[in-house]
Amino acid sequence: MRYLFSLGIAALVIASAEVSRAATFTVVMGPSSLTFNPSAITIGSGDTIRWTNAAAATTHTSTSGSGGTPDNLWSSGSVTAHNTFSFTFTSFAANTYPYFCVPHFSLGMTGSVTVTNTSIAPPTVNITSPTTGTQLAAPADIVLMANATQTGGTVTNVGFFSGTTLLGNDTSSPYSFTLNGAAAGSYNFTAVAKNNQGGAATSSVVNVTVFAPLVSITNPITGAQFAAPANITLMANPTQTGGSITNVQFLSGANQLGNVTSAPFNFTVNGAAAGNYNFSAIALNNNGGAATSSVVTVFVETNAILSTTGLSGGQFQVTIHGIAGQTYETDVSSNLLDWVPLSTNVAPSDVFIVIDPSPANGDQRFYRTRQSF
Repeated sequence: MRYLFSLGIAALVIASAEVSRAATFTVVMGPSSLTFNPSAITIGSGDTIRWTNAAAATTHTSTSGSGGTPDNLWSSGSVTAHNTFSFTFTSFAANTYPYFCVPHFSLGMTGSVTVTNTSIAPPTVNITSPTTGTQLAAPADIVLMANATQTGGTVTNVGFFSGTTLLGNDTSSPYSFTLNGAAAGSYNFTAVAKNNQGGAATSSVVNVTVFAPLVSITNPITGAQFAAPANITLMANPTQTGGSITNVQFLSGANQLGNVTSAPFNFTVNGAAAGNYNFSAIALNNNGGAATSSVVTVFVETNAILSTTGLSGGQFQVTIHGIAGQTYETDVSSNLLDWVPLSTNVAPSDVFIVIDPSPANGDQRFYRTRQSF
């Protein structure tokens, strides 16, 4: 009983292996000539051939036999335009089997199927380019190239993968696929080669890293203050792994100030008027990839001029000459030592008014105005 049980398991494994090797092949009828393409094909026992009529209007057949005489191993009957006929070669002895198209035999439309029952080893495949550890600049066009070989059979196609995602197939040597515009990130590429018996092999993983450019403004630091008119030197530090920096653009808000194409990447803003400035830098690499720095905010100050006018009821009106859009804090004091905030205003124009609502009642009053950041 033990002996019979072992034989049963062995038979099951063999049958499973045979099923796993089964493959489907396509033979095209026409379309522009009266031919089978390919006219000769080699398959394994249990494989299937699908004949596809690619002609616009012509009817063909796939009929086993030679010399125009059928031998009744298989017959498609009439296969009209754009239709197919499939036949699985089960229990066929290893041999070459001729066939022909009945209506076009006299015009030379013949073919052959060679069936082999010999199990062949899986193919071998490796990615030859790029090499593992390659570093590229984003966005990257990555050309994947593979070398696939098969002893005792043929390689039918090579599939290229990024992780588990199929990128594309190539059915003829040299086997290659181009991944266009790869974004920054890490990529794990493999190639899977298949042979004419459906056997497959997977290459070793090739790791490629695509880097985006990096850039930061190193001078001035955010919060820096300058006296108007100010000459402000902007300094940027761009880097690019796997490529090169082609230029750095400097901006104030959305306005481009200048473009620098070589290190050191510096740009000077001359005569900056009083105000708040939001500077940034954009670095571009040799592939057209770009990165934008964090914003650096600096303040250019100027002294405000103010005057006071007494109002009825003992109140004072303070007229401030400043810069529209800037924030000003106005303080009041009775002794020039202790200052109390009176108001904080975003100047609606270069000249604006602040009212001290508290009556002076004969006390002296002092006022000052400062830019607020």
